[in-house]
Order: sequence, then C-alpha cells, then structure tokens
Amino acid sequence: MEDNFKDLSIIIACYNEEPHLEASVGEIKRVLNATKYTYELIFIDDCSKDKTCDIIKNICKDNPTYRYIFHEKNVGRGGTVKEGLLSANTKFAGFLDIDLEVHARYIPSMIRALENGADVVCANRIYNFTFDFINLLRTILSRIYKSFFTHYLLGIKFSDPEAGYKFFNSSSMKEVIQATEDEKWFWDTEIIARAENTQKRIDAVPVAFVRRPEKKSTVRLIPDIYAYLKAIKKFKHNLLI
Repeated sequence: MEDNFKDLSIIIACYNEEPHLEASVGEIKRVLNATKYTYELIFIDDCSKDKTCDIIKNICKDNPTYRYIFHEKNVGRGGTVKEGLLSANTKFAGFLDIDLEVHARYIPSMIRALENGADVVCANRIYNFTFDFINLLRTILSRIYKSFFTHYLLGIKFSDPEAGYKFFNSSSMKEVIQATEDEKWFWDTEIIARAENTQKRIDAVPVAFVRRPEKKSTVRLIPDIYAYLKAIKKFKHNLLI
C-alpha cells in the first residue's frame, strides 16, 4: 500500500456547526486513532453563516490528511455529502452528522461490516424518548415517514433509511452514489432505495440516538412532508424513464 493511501474517508458536511464542530472532530479522532485504520477527514461547508469555516481552517492547518471544500452557493445536505463521497480516494468512505447525536464510537463497527462484505452500512437508531411536545412531534414524523413514505410508497425494506450515518464500499457503490439526484434531505433515503434496487448488500448497526438538548428543532410539519412527497414522486418518475 502506498504511504499516502488511506483506508477510510470521513465526510463532514457542515452548515452552521460552530457550537460543536471542534469537540465533535476531537471525538472522531479519538475513536479512529484507537483503531488500525488510516483515515482522512474531508470537510465540506455549505455556506455557513457563523464561524464554521474559520474552525475548519484551524483544524486542517496542521493536519496534511485533512482537507476542505467551501461552497460559494448553498447546495443542500445531500449534494454536499455526495460531493464528498465522490472526492474520496479510499477503500471505504462514509459520513455522520457532526452534531454526534449518534456518537462516532460506532464507526469501527461499520467498517468491520464493510470488510465482511457489505456494500452499505447504515445506522439503525434507537431513541431515548423523553415526553415533551417536540420529541412527540419528531416521533410521529419519523413513524409516518418510515411506515408510509419509505416502506409503502417506495417499497424500501431497510428499517431506518433516513439515518444520517452511512458508510460505503467505495468501489461497489460508486455508480450508485453517482446516480443519486436529490440534493436535500431525501438523499439519505434515495441512496438506500437505489442500493436495494441494484441488489447491494445493506447491513445495519444498532446505535443510540441521544438528542442534544441545546439544539434548536428544525421540524416543519407541513413543509417537510410536502418536500418529501415531491422528492419521492420525482424519484419514482425518474426510475421509470
């Protein structure tokens, strides 16, 4: 193996991540430095309005295996992740939401699943539910999305396709990743739908999802449902062309 060839690329898609970015990267490094894997971090900022870019530059300045891309125009989470995955030149590549509501400690389990033959490994979230209005609303939305949108409308068998914590065999999944079209939040579901349609092996790693209490909710009930329905309709239409 060449000295500059790494086992793993971690894509860190950023949008206004100033409050937790540095600490979260520290946790990712701590987890990966305790493994046998060599790795790179690829930061992609999607036009943050806070000091995220300055923090990224500071993290990368003394780390030659870290690199960053700063967008001049906002693309969306899906398009940002896709760009990072396709820019990786490693055997395995993946991403996780950098707020670490699902911790970085699960990365080694995902890589082992890839080493054992999986094409895609996705988090299967287990929620620590506390009763309040926002958590109740999120739970209802999640159940609607899983049972109706993904399983009924798309026929997806995988239990948690929308989880923002996925790792890939770069070689076997490159064409599938390239084929994805959605640039927003539907991308997470689209990549699983396309993987199932092309008979890829998808493994799951059970993970604990721990909500950050200081994180502001972005739930928008009617607009979010409408956006997902539009994305699903477009996806199904394009599959038939």
